[in-house]
Amino acid sequence: MTDLSRRTFLKKTSAGLTAATAAGLAASTSAQGAPHAGGSDKIRVGVVGTGGRGTGACMDIAEAHPSVEIYAMYDLFHDRVMESYKRLKTGEDRGSGVNFRRGIPKEQFNVTKDRIFSDWDGFDALLDSGIDVIILATPPGFRPYHTRKAVEKGIHLFIEKPVAVDPAGVRHFMESVEMAEKKGIYILTGTQRRHDPSWKDTIARIHEGAIGDIKGGSIYWMGSELWHRGSNPRWSDMEYQCRNWYYFNWLSGDHIVEQHLHNVDVMLWVMGTLPVSAYGMGGRGNRTDPKYGNIWDHFAVEYVFPDGQRWHSMSRQIPRGQGTSRVGEFVVGTKGTSDPKGFIHGEHAWEYTGKQVRSQLQEHVNFINDLRAGKYMNEGKQVAEATMGCILGRMSAYTGRQIKWDWAWNASQLDTFPEKLAWGDHPVPDVPIAGMETLV
Repeated sequence: MTDLSRRTFLKKTSAGLTAATAAGLAASTSAQGAPHAGGSDKIRVGVVGTGGRGTGACMDIAEAHPSVEIYAMYDLFHDRVMESYKRLKTGEDRGSGVNFRRGIPKEQFNVTKDRIFSDWDGFDALLDSGIDVIILATPPGFRPYHTRKAVEKGIHLFIEKPVAVDPAGVRHFMESVEMAEKKGIYILTGTQRRHDPSWKDTIARIHEGAIGDIKGGSIYWMGSELWHRGSNPRWSDMEYQCRNWYYFNWLSGDHIVEQHLHNVDVMLWVMGTLPVSAYGMGGRGNRTDPKYGNIWDHFAVEYVFPDGQRWHSMSRQIPRGQGTSRVGEFVVGTKGTSDPKGFIHGEHAWEYTGKQVRSQLQEHVNFINDLRAGKYMNEGKQVAEATMGCILGRMSAYTGRQIKWDWAWNASQLDTFPEKLAWGDHPVPDVPIAGMETLV
């Protein structure tokens, strides 16, 4: 497959549930009413994208319930999928920087060599391997395309955040979300704070008026720089960018989208509504080496909400050990303030003292339990809105303009995805210069 562009794909896909897919879903419904593999108690999982996050998600979903069976694996690169295969099977960590706690229990790891896939056509092969649930942990630029094909196949999804890198991708993803609702396809997303009781209980109290009327707040992801996988003279432009995907806008959306989404999602959750506009700035001060592609290393964005509330967003990636890190959220109300992870300050002061969970595991526990019980879950819309919130801030910072939500969500034609996905030349656009970038 040398032409997998989103534009071409959109022309070929259909929103209808085919007779074959409908029959497959009906045949896979267990006695509990949940779609399983051939009516058995096993839930077969395929993972797409076998880096640190995809490998970690495999361990989390296996730990969530003994009925889960890791069944098939795909990555664009064969060496990457084999590294993950060995770690999941043995628990061995070969210095990736990811803290793999253990391997997967032998009885839950059923990946055979004929169910290990790679290269551009491997994704379709994985979809046809007999899986019930798919983990999408590829670079975010691919997620709208991969989501659509999985929904078309009737496969339930865990989709890492963010779910797109531009407005065209968000709309494509939302079409798939609506298709999933019609088909009863479950969608869990990687916004794990939504499954953490400390955030859930605190934000419920905020909504009940514990800090009065919300006047605004601040969100932060001020951290250190991430990995870089180096270069190789044998790699083409496309291979180099896909192996170092974080540093290319068409793949990651920039770090304000890929990383800061967690905090933007909490902001939207607290507010219960969408911003009307974003006004941002930023730049590239530390990551000046061309190896870092075309993303920035710092952003500051002001989000304005319908009743005039303003939230300030700061996101930054600088060399480890430089500066003070801060990751979290802060809400200001007329009767107090809150750290939504478990604290209310002011007239109704309160601190969360309940059960502590590892939220990346808890989201999978909830997902598998709901799937087995036939309790429908679809988190697609909320993560699409959080994704667009991040994109809105990036677009404003790149252009130097205040950007309206309605225009970005409904009208912007910005589409950064390549016309063709194939090995070979793929020139990188210049690093955006604030005020000189234009929008489509």
